[in-house]
Amino acid sequence: MKPPLNLIIINFMPPENEISAIASNLSQDSTVRKEWEKKLSTLKKGQCVVYGPMLQPDGTLKQVQPVVINISSLNGRLN
Repeated sequence: MKPPLNLIIINFMPPENEISAIASNLSQDSTVRKEWEKKLSTLKKGQCVVYGPMLQPDGTLKQVQPVVINISSLNGRLN
């Protein structure tokens, strides 16, 4: 299921019993879904999966594939 163009889904380290459901939302393909289950189960502190529209260089929003991103610590962002 693709989120609407104005909705961003962010998943931090989910509980084990929710991983399959989240992976199913990220991909309908069973092989890709299994890959997402593994990625979701191995997220580290400071990582999350983001799925939704991304701002393009031309200023438009475009739906892209889900990605794992690293988030800087608060101290790193303040200094």
